[in-house]
Amino acid sequence: MSNYIFLTENFNEGTKRYFAISSDKIETLNLSETYDGYGQTVGHYNAGDYHMDNSEGSAVMDCTKAISEKFEIDMDNIHIIDNDGEFEIEAGEGEEYSFDENEVNSFIKEWRKENESLTEVKGFDYWDGHNWKTVVTGCDFGEPSHEIVNDELTKELNEAIENMSFEKEGFGCKVYTYENWVIIDSNWQGTWASYELMKVEDYGYLQEAGTSLPNIF
Repeated sequence: MSNYIFLTENFNEGTKRYFAISSDKIETLNLSETYDGYGQTVGHYNAGDYHMDNSEGSAVMDCTKAISEKFEIDMDNIHIIDNDGEFEIEAGEGEEYSFDENEVNSFIKEWRKENESLTEVKGFDYWDGHNWKTVVTGCDFGEPSHEIVNDELTKELNEAIENMSFEKEGFGCKVYTYENWVIIDSNWQGTWASYELMKVEDYGYLQEAGTSLPNIF
């Protein structure tokens, strides 16, 4: 028996489509490391992370205050720089530190481990043929790009895949049917689902709209 889970798009007002994937495809991801609709990484700023690389956050200031208290240094004399992803203290021009910079830099590393926090989401990354993209299936804030369908419909959709009958092969895809469902097995670039399913009437609507899907009626 097929045992897929199914996703639907949240921001598509057109044909209702269901995407079959294996459940182990969904992972916990750091939102900052996921990809937006243009293939760019979201980053700590847009993710709202408590992170020293978030220019609008308070992490750098909080770490500076912690250094000041730990090493008894005036905060005005503490300059933290981003050294290729490693945040380190640096003396300003004409300044000399009376403390061990390596010791302070080790403190910064430990402070980051203990205090920085990253926003997490559920989903997975995929290559669309041009850029990396992310399918988000769960998040604490906002709305994910896709929803996981309910158990009752999952059973029906798995049954359709299990009992599907071949209809026709088209450009980069094979089309199957079962009862009122059309099942598409696609090799198109950017495909991330094992199968795409839709109602027969929706498939017919796409045919009328002039898509490249083969005519099975």
